[in-house]
Amino acid sequence: MSVSVNWKGPQFIDEAGDAFRDGYEAVGLFYQGQVQRELRKNRSIAKPGTAPGARTGTLARSVVIDRSRLNADNPSVRVGTNLVYARIHEFGGIIKPKKAKWLAFFVGKGAARRFIRTKKVTMPARPYFRPTFNRNRQKFIDVFAANVRKSLEKAVI
Repeated sequence: MSVSVNWKGPQFIDEAGDAFRDGYEAVGLFYQGQVQRELRKNRSIAKPGTAPGARTGTLARSVVIDRSRLNADNPSVRVGTNLVYARIHEFGGIIKPKKAKWLAFFVGKGAARRFIRTKKVTMPARPYFRPTFNRNRQKFIDVFAANVRKSLEKAVI
């Protein structure tokens, strides 16, 4: 497939910039959807190294696209979440009490439910952003190229 372009000077440069912004936004939306899909796959407690289970769906719903840099000189989009516990799921780590002497919580269900009091909890990583990104690298390029091409075709026709 080929596209012929009639040079329109500054108008074309503006249209090309718009096309690239469309491409970035399309990749961001695609990535957001893929991360949300990854988080919704598992409804039970996840094994370390796999995406966390979606008991309530709050983490998946919190994944958003930030378009605030689309009109910058160096346009970009960010996909992320502002939930406090999102980072510990992605990277793992140690949770310690901030103000109290102990962490206190219940584990288990029904007759097996018990109260735990401890000084720290080590959470294994249950990544969902990085594996999704790595699995979709080529698709990001394809989505970007298709959306830039589509925008440029509209601009020059």
